[in-house]
Amino acid sequence: MVPVPKAKTRCKLCRQIVFVRSGPDGLRYLLQEIDLPAMEAEWVAATGREATELDRMATAQAEVLHTQAWRLTFDAMPGARFIDLSNDEEEQQVVGESHYQDELAEVSNLANGVVRRRDVVAVLVAEPDNRYDRNAVRVEVFGRQVGYIPKEDAEEISPILLTLHRQGTFIASQAAIVGGGIGRSGSRLSFGIRLAIEDYSEWAEILKGPVTDRKVASS
Repeated sequence: MVPVPKAKTRCKLCRQIVFVRSGPDGLRYLLQEIDLPAMEAEWVAATGREATELDRMATAQAEVLHTQAWRLTFDAMPGARFIDLSNDEEEQQVVGESHYQDELAEVSNLANGVVRRRDVVAVLVAEPDNRYDRNAVRVEVFGRQVGYIPKEDAEEISPILLTLHRQGTFIASQAAIVGGGIGRSGSRLSFGIRLAIEDYSEWAEILKGPVTDRKVASS
């Protein structure tokens, strides 16, 4: 293992990286959590052959996990069609997650356990009958509501979603369940969800194109 400089804080994107003391030398080493299906998370050095092999195995499993996530989505909404607007370079926020902690824990378990981060498929559903906001858009994962799209964004995309819903079609994207587990103090950490979806301002232009150019999935 290669020692790295001491760090009092971590960058906000380093959710799976920690600095720990290791061995009699008292130096800090950079360790990374590697999650693989059907096995407990392993803490390994970010350098070295073992970490490289685990990274390779995780990459090999990515397609399998992606397929499983879509299958769970199909099962939750039989007969529905989905337009996949996933974009790994975009990250959109979800609000109200604190009210759906049980649901987030449940879908995290369905997506192979509760450890830091789980990749899932999120579906956006317009709620024109919502008593508080007729433009409300809820976020569902595997048929469970886990939050809402922020109000200002929902106003922009709700009309688009309603038009698609009349055709039995829904917008979906890759998403990640983050958080969960037990903190150092023994308290339970909250779950959250992040959407890897096209910028909402681009939707209208994207959906203007030929249907054959869209990534459409159905059961």
